[in-house]
Amino acid sequence: RSEDWWSDTYSTILDVRTPAEYEEDHIPGAINTPVLSNFERIQVGTLYKSNPFEARKLGASLVAANSANILKQEVMDKPREWKPLVYCWRGGQRSGSLSEVLAQIGFRTSVLEGGYMTFRRDVRDNMESLPSKFDFRVVSGPTGSGKTLLLRDMMQRGWQCLDLEGLGKHRGSVLGDVEGGQPSQKYFETLLHDALKGFDPAKGPVWVESESHKIGNLHVPQPLFEEMRKAPRFELLVPFEERVRYTLSTYEELAGKTDDLVALLQMLTSIRGKKKVAEWVEMAQEKRGEELVADLLVSHYDPSYKRSQDSHAEKFNPPTRRVSLAGVQAEQLESGWYAVVDQSGKIEV
Repeated sequence: RSEDWWSDTYSTILDVRTPAEYEEDHIPGAINTPVLSNFERIQVGTLYKSNPFEARKLGASLVAANSANILKQEVMDKPREWKPLVYCWRGGQRSGSLSEVLAQIGFRTSVLEGGYMTFRRDVRDNMESLPSKFDFRVVSGPTGSGKTLLLRDMMQRGWQCLDLEGLGKHRGSVLGDVEGGQPSQKYFETLLHDALKGFDPAKGPVWVESESHKIGNLHVPQPLFEEMRKAPRFELLVPFEERVRYTLSTYEELAGKTDDLVALLQMLTSIRGKKKVAEWVEMAQEKRGEELVADLLVSHYDPSYKRSQDSHAEKFNPPTRRVSLAGVQAEQLESGWYAVVDQSGKIEV
């Protein structure tokens, strides 16, 4: 048994929990090899309440059958040197059953002591202290200024960047849903933990896009959010017409889904009022995309951004450098951003 789920000595990490448990959260890189399906786990659990002995017999038969399939699908091609780590919810019967079979074959098999709960505890504990080990630099700017585009370009150039919207699968606004939906809160924290563990404080700051405490339905962990709030900021200044153009291109998949777009716009009724939302709905239904985006920026996004920035400056007053960009095309980023900002994140206001 082992508590070292992060060790690189394992050939493969096998998560033997149900697909539903795996989907909610799992160790990064783990393969889901369930010894009980979602339905089977419920079936055994329900029977256990009335007849524990019969439930154990049923569970054993299901685990044996599923373990045989796992051997055929995941193990038959593995060499003698293969070293799997197996875990379930608490490191009990489910992981023990498969690991025993693997060990009897001759594989050097480890079981995660405490199972998934050990991993989850470590993630929670680490996220309390891990963010404070880094110097953060925040890229801010109103909607349409290309913050996400710039951040991902910086990542491709080797800058240390934490892509909160990418990890949270949401673009940080009422129109921000990404196809496939958001991960669970637990898995979002796992992804953040995994990303932060991959950074090196000696290699310079970690760049992150300015975000609120929530990304869609997900919460940015408080210790990380506190580091972001006090970090130096680089504010992008982009011409309004370029912001309209870029926003249109970013949300172009909504252009052909009028009903979905209208439903999203109607979510703003409590904030902007029925009259204004009715105007936006009419623009959406009449395919007046450029006019819609321009009015959304002027009437909704920009006021919200200004209010947020003013509040942040009053409470934290971090050093801020404003960087003017002619647009967000590659050559405009080169001449507007990379010509004046370097990877070290030095800020001279």
